[in-house]
Amino acid sequence: MLMRHVGRLFGTRAFDYYLGGIVISWLAFLLAMAVLHRLALLDVSQQDADRAVLYAAIFPFAFFYGVVYTESLFLLLAITAFYGFRTKRWLLGALAGALVGATRPNGVLIWPALAFIVWQTVREDRSSRWRAAVALFVVPAGFMAYGWYNYLLTGSWLEWYAALQRWGYEPGSNSFTAYVEFGRALATRPFEYLVADRNAPYDLLNAGAAALAVTAIPFVWRRLGAAYALFMGINLYVPLSTGQFEGLGRYSAVLFPMFIWLSTLHWPILQHTLVAGFAMLYVLCLALFVNIHPIF
Repeated sequence: MLMRHVGRLFGTRAFDYYLGGIVISWLAFLLAMAVLHRLALLDVSQQDADRAVLYAAIFPFAFFYGVVYTESLFLLLAITAFYGFRTKRWLLGALAGALVGATRPNGVLIWPALAFIVWQTVREDRSSRWRAAVALFVVPAGFMAYGWYNYLLTGSWLEWYAALQRWGYEPGSNSFTAYVEFGRALATRPFEYLVADRNAPYDLLNAGAAALAVTAIPFVWRRLGAAYALFMGINLYVPLSTGQFEGLGRYSAVLFPMFIWLSTLHWPILQHTLVAGFAMLYVLCLALFVNIHPIF
């Protein structure tokens, strides 16, 4: 819907709406980096916050923030929701939390993490419990509004889920066999597998991003708290439960607590390795994407 309105600023051709989508993505990305920096400062130093923004911006799948996908808007709204709830700006947090659920259905999965923040807050400051509770219960409204929009268009509140199924995705099906077979192939015959299977290199890139995110969860919990780890765990489980590799990289890219945690690792050799490795893989993934390789 945003594309429709922003695109009209440029004209009424199909390309104008596409251009509107590009503008939305880039503006949302820039704002997301600014809010990420402020959010990171609640837990880490200025230098670490700077590094968190850098890691988020050059993550191998961060190129999706500049194309017509929902990633940049989702990231902006998710970070803003966390910032609002953590700083007791309840109206800001509620609106951002609701909008993240309207942007993408899995956005509603931010609710448990925000609920944990509210629980921690009201234990220490009972005077804000009613405002916190109201803000928390506003968050699912965006997801419900998106379902209603689906109903108006198709007659089904869950048409978005039916669309996923038509593309071969079954979130929650717990089809982890593909990942086991992938790991076995890499361990027993890596060269043959990567050369013979045309999708193997792309699966490796997606799986690598998801593996980094999964590995980060316990460290995020320990360093930044359970709310961030909960957000990451739930939002990783959904795409992983489909048994599909496609999309794992971009779903991992929006898990911003991972970048805040990485910024707290102060070994120079690791910092340089992350920057160089992320940057090189970013260029590779972008080149594959624009040349229509299956890295979506």
